[in-house]
Amino acid sequence: MGWTVPHGILCPLGIIMLEGLKNMLYKISPTTLQWHKNLYPKYSTVDLISMLKSLGIKKGSCLFIHSGWSQFYNFQGNPKELIEAILDEIGPEGTLAMPAFPFKQDPSVVFDVKKTPSGAGYLTEILRRFPNVKRSINLMHSVCAIGSQSDFLTKDHHHSITPWDKNSPYYRLKEIDALILGLGVGKHLSTATCLHCVESLLKDKLPFFSNIFKSEITYQYRDYDNNINSHKMYVRISSKLDTKKISKYMDKKIFNETKISNLDIFSIPARYLIDRTLELAKQGITMYVIPEPKKELFIPFNQNI
Repeated sequence: MGWTVPHGILCPLGIIMLEGLKNMLYKISPTTLQWHKNLYPKYSTVDLISMLKSLGIKKGSCLFIHSGWSQFYNFQGNPKELIEAILDEIGPEGTLAMPAFPFKQDPSVVFDVKKTPSGAGYLTEILRRFPNVKRSINLMHSVCAIGSQSDFLTKDHHHSITPWDKNSPYYRLKEIDALILGLGVGKHLSTATCLHCVESLLKDKLPFFSNIFKSEITYQYRDYDNNINSHKMYVRISSKLDTKKISKYMDKKIFNETKISNLDIFSIPARYLIDRTLELAKQGITMYVIPEPKKELFIPFNQNI
């Protein structure tokens, strides 16, 4: 169906690097890992796809997947097989996207959209290497995507004023009615980058979010035509988050948390997540612990927001 990765897509050095990455991601001790493998049942690609179908994926679906490959230790497949199975399930009219930010987000290092590896996990690096994948240019929060909406999602990220504004793939997930999935990344939306869209949307409207974007960076990037350009954007100040403060307000009929074997899974529509988080922020409810979300910081600059 046009999705298959050629056998030669990974050179031997690339395979070695990816295996090293995979091994680094296993943070459980060998003894504990073996105990977990024995405690939980094994599952196949077919089993996992069946679970994802129960959460709503189908032909034409647009998906954004956060993943933690270290939690796939009872999965009887590999990343390439899983990606191909998902692409087969959503078909050519669907879209699959994942984060693809680099390991080292150093403004002094040129971000190469074609060559800089993804630091967002083993599964994301495999997707980055698929044929016809498009990648957004953004040092802090690059995204890879394949499918009918891949260009729309990725084409303008280097024009973003913040990593998650209306030019970003994260906001555009809402516009294409994408489903966000978490595979092995914990509970309570602890990994759900679209939560940050509210900060960008309210940066110029509420003092709290304006104060978050007090830092700027300028970095250089190499685009698909091998041209070197620069991008300047605001980035968040140092902070501490607790996503439970937000997840508890989500409708449990819309925000699903489940698991297969040991693997925690969540699903939530991007449109609902962004709209609900925006609604909560206007009430002074946020996932931030530091900086402290003081009530007076949620009084709008302009009352008409």
